Amino acid sequence: MIVELSDEESKHDEHKHDDNVSPNWDNVNTLFDKLDEVFTEFGTEKEMTYIEMDTVLYMLNEKIFQQKVVSIAHMLSEGSPNVQMDSNSSMYK
Repeated sequence: MIVELSDEESKHDEHKHDDNVSPNWDNVNTLFDKLDEVFTEFGTEKEMTYIEMDTVLYMLNEKIFQQKVVSIAHMLSEGSPNVQMDSNSSMYK
């Protein structure tokens, strides 16, 4: 059985696979590898517990969440979406 999509359905399906929507998996994997290396080295040298390491991840997650809230507030006030990290912020400094 062959099902043909209407033009509108076809455009919607193309948008799902748009490269601009997908994460850059090379960057995701590179950052994961770097964080994993730092956690392994630091955790071993400082004899950190899993709870302490999990707390660090929680704190990083909260910083990312706060940046998303700032981006949403900016979008609502300016009317333009800002889903990129602000390089002028001190988020990771």
